[in-house]
Amino acid sequence: MRTKAPDRRLKAILEIGKLITGRHDLHRVLRGIVSKVAEVMGTDVASLYLLDNVRGELVLSATKGLSPESVGRVRMKVSEGLTGFAVERMRPVAVVDPSRHPRYKYFPGTREEQFHSFMAVPLIDKHRPVGAIVVQTRKARDFTNDEVNLLSAIATQVVGVVENARLLGHIERIQQEEARPSRKPDPRRTTLLHGTGAGSGIAIGRAAILHHGARVIAEDKGAVDPALEKRRLLRALRGAERETAETIKRASQHFSREEIAIFDAYELILKDPTFRQRVIELIDRGLRARAALERVTGEYTQALSRAEAFYLRERAFDVEDVGHRILEHLAGGRRRVERARGASGPEILIAQTLGVYDILDLDRKHVQGIVVATGGAYSHVAILARAMGLPLVLGVEGLLEHVRPGDRLVVDGVAGFVHVNPQEEVETEYRRARTSVQAARRTAAEELHLEPRTIDGVRIRVGANVGMLANVREAVSMGIDEIGLYRTEFPFLIRSTTPTEEEQYNLYRKVIELMGDKPVTFRTLDVGGDKTLANMGFPAQENPILGWRSIRVSLDREDLFKIQLRAIYRAARHGVAVLLFPMITRIEEIRRVKEVLADVMGELTEENVPFRADVPIGAMIEVPAAAELARKLAREVDFFSIGSNDLVQYTLAVDRNNEKVSPLYDPLHPAVLAQIHRVVEGAAGHRRAVGVCGEMAGDPVCAATLLALGVRRLSMGIEAIPRIKKLIREVRMDRLEELRPQLLDLDTGSEIRKMISEVIPQPG
Repeated sequence: MRTKAPDRRLKAILEIGKLITGRHDLHRVLRGIVSKVAEVMGTDVASLYLLDNVRGELVLSATKGLSPESVGRVRMKVSEGLTGFAVERMRPVAVVDPSRHPRYKYFPGTREEQFHSFMAVPLIDKHRPVGAIVVQTRKARDFTNDEVNLLSAIATQVVGVVENARLLGHIERIQQEEARPSRKPDPRRTTLLHGTGAGSGIAIGRAAILHHGARVIAEDKGAVDPALEKRRLLRALRGAERETAETIKRASQHFSREEIAIFDAYELILKDPTFRQRVIELIDRGLRARAALERVTGEYTQALSRAEAFYLRERAFDVEDVGHRILEHLAGGRRRVERARGASGPEILIAQTLGVYDILDLDRKHVQGIVVATGGAYSHVAILARAMGLPLVLGVEGLLEHVRPGDRLVVDGVAGFVHVNPQEEVETEYRRARTSVQAARRTAAEELHLEPRTIDGVRIRVGANVGMLANVREAVSMGIDEIGLYRTEFPFLIRSTTPTEEEQYNLYRKVIELMGDKPVTFRTLDVGGDKTLANMGFPAQENPILGWRSIRVSLDREDLFKIQLRAIYRAARHGVAVLLFPMITRIEEIRRVKEVLADVMGELTEENVPFRADVPIGAMIEVPAAAELARKLAREVDFFSIGSNDLVQYTLAVDRNNEKVSPLYDPLHPAVLAQIHRVVEGAAGHRRAVGVCGEMAGDPVCAATLLALGVRRLSMGIEAIPRIKKLIREVRMDRLEELRPQLLDLDTGSEIRKMISEVIPQPG
């Protein structure tokens, strides 16, 4: 009996494998596959979607159970629908009652409304998605682990069958073409590449490939003059130091000195006597300077890459980047950009690796976007690119194998797509999308003088969430009312030492002065969880998200907390500052915070240090405990700011970064709305303002829902400000408020989303 499931799996795999025999017609093969899958799985529907690399869409290519007329007509972006969700996550998705799922998308004519269970498994070839296989049943039921595993095994076989059929069909077409009169082939191949979108926006231009100087240096043979090699090493170190100083000078035009403390690590390495002495030791042992430098850089990089602390692992890239700069000065090789002959106009920079030096050296007049074969969304390069407003895609496998100088590229910095030599209609569609975004921004600029006021006259305060000085400048240009959330942890995360009081004061003062008479809400240090600091001795925690983090860290490390508070109180003299404390869960915490504030103001007074005392204080509502205590907490603070990202996560017990459960993350879940409603009512009893500073504030449907619940302050990412201000001016508050009782009485997030969508303007 125990071999029954494996036998069933083996039989299915063997039968599907036979489908290719004697068949070169892809459509016949696909029809055979879905019929066999429906039979083996015992489902009412089996459908196969293939990824159209040109359009970046999933196309229904064969089905058993849905309307046959839907084949070829049903198309969806990878970012759409439950099938797209499985492909996007590259993991199986199994759902009971799919119409209630937030990613559900209905396609008229398919007749799929009669099916009440759904499972999709992505088709993956060489780590890249090529489609998905979907099964559905009329009866609502959970798919078992054995069924998920069976369909996954079948999917693996299907990939081979589909690719073989494509190949054989392609060969036949080539033979047919060769039998026809010849025509000039297109030398540019159309390809769709996938990576991680790390910088929003769309960029269109010609590929320009960045090449670094010699990077892998073999150990030279022959006689070595140690004295000469040491002199060459010192000259290279001095050259790299000069380059670093010049880069810092250029960067200071866009970022504060505290924010470009990224380069502290670079300067430390360049001047580190241990690093230098290790290279000299190897020279004395008979290596040339180039080989010695390469070896020491590799040793440091490997050691840091194995470190437990996230901060130290990130520093491995810094060491590698600095080592390459020294090596270039030593070897005489320099970075160069390879372009097609005669190429001009907008460029997309292509690179195998990209360092901080590289991104700050960009020619912003020509470079419109960046694509890199390596890197992650939280690297220094990604942070700087976002601050500079550059579309960026990282981690593109085989990038330099598919892209040549002069290739036409479309870069989607949101979805992580890179279209290489796209068809004309694809580029046209992206140009249209980019034009729409640009038009929206122009409209926003033209309407900066217009208040975000509803049709029936209710004024809503619109703020920005930022974490760098460069972002503040852009936010000001959007006509915001305030910085609703200034994340203070960035200078702490990018360096190995804690910023001094003076360094923090200088940064906060610049932010406040940029805002003039408009408030800046400084969230005090929010570290712990997934953001740890190397110099704070974070303990190993089995569950850091529920552990030592945020205000708990600040109250335990009162010395660091006081330094930050002193800096904010001092900077407050130059404008309007507001204090916000994260992760409050207990009344005792906020009372202890107030005691620390009193101590800080007392110390500043005794030291005759000028400061502003009347700084409002607020509590972030991020956990159900705080929401439940809202009425009591309102007696202790001046305002509430709801951190919706964490509130959703903690209320639903869902880690949105966990692919297994992320589909359950729903900001419009009835339980989440109940918590927000409780906070608004608790605050109203003491005349306290309530704002939202999470992602909900920047989503039109969620923002309208928040307005209906009584929220009157919305703070969001800069890119969302134009559309939310426009939304506010196009809705009636009385109509939204009428919906409040119904919204709170609905059973599902899908029902809430549908109700709100029917009363707000839809984007064109």
